[in-house]
Amino acid sequence: MSVYVSVFRRCRPVVAEMAAAAPPSRLGNPWSGSSRRPPTVRFRSRAVAAHAPPRLVLLDRDGVLNRDVGPPGVLAQGQLRLCPGAGRAVARLTSAGAICVVVTNQSCVGKGLVTEDSLRGIHSALRRALQAEDPGAVLADILVATETEAGTEADGWKKPGGGMPLRALRDAGVHPRDAVFVGDTLGDMRSASNAAISRRFLVAAGYHGQQFADALPPNAFLPLTVTSPGFAGIPEDVVAFAPVTLVPDLLTAADLMLLVDGQINS
Repeated sequence: MSVYVSVFRRCRPVVAEMAAAAPPSRLGNPWSGSSRRPPTVRFRSRAVAAHAPPRLVLLDRDGVLNRDVGPPGVLAQGQLRLCPGAGRAVARLTSAGAICVVVTNQSCVGKGLVTEDSLRGIHSALRRALQAEDPGAVLADILVATETEAGTEADGWKKPGGGMPLRALRDAGVHPRDAVFVGDTLGDMRSASNAAISRRFLVAAGYHGQQFADALPPNAFLPLTVTSPGFAGIPEDVVAFAPVTLVPDLLTAADLMLLVDGQINS
């Protein structure tokens, strides 16, 4: 078994126990008014080995950039709420030279629940919200799959197919080894795998990430990278896409991507 706990030196107060003890209005609690409970997130200060900063960062939308409102998804601009720190994360990555591209399934279009024009309006609102948090937050592109059914081909456009990541890699002229995928579902991790992207982050506040964070044993801390089977609390279907790093949010993932010799390189 090879599992290591990765943490940088500037951890933010997202510990569930702290959130429960402090006034939600002061924390800006992203789970207030939601039936979902915050993931159990624990930190430990340790040094972390780092890759070179990525040239391309692929981002899922719901649960990574904006809060996941559940099915059928965000259907109007008024439903859009940023995940805490998302704007700062995109700005840090952009400042470090990374190209940030959103790859998102939005079957609500295929189901007739929202028009393509309305979806473009939602994405314009997303860009504005990110830049309101940090003017340096730039999304180079937003790739969308509107199909209601995913194909079986590994390079299919809709996730878990690798079509959208492959297009982003091709458009940016970036090799998969220089790319990172940040998602919140196993479908995201499979999509990254289908595009040969081996650096993958699973956000604990998202759909599957929350389930796995809650299942971790008491001695497990986030961020946590699983590189092989055998770690209690990590389902086999997650290990199948190892290495996978479980993080509490996009901002943590961004900081880890930019770590060089223990310092943030941005």
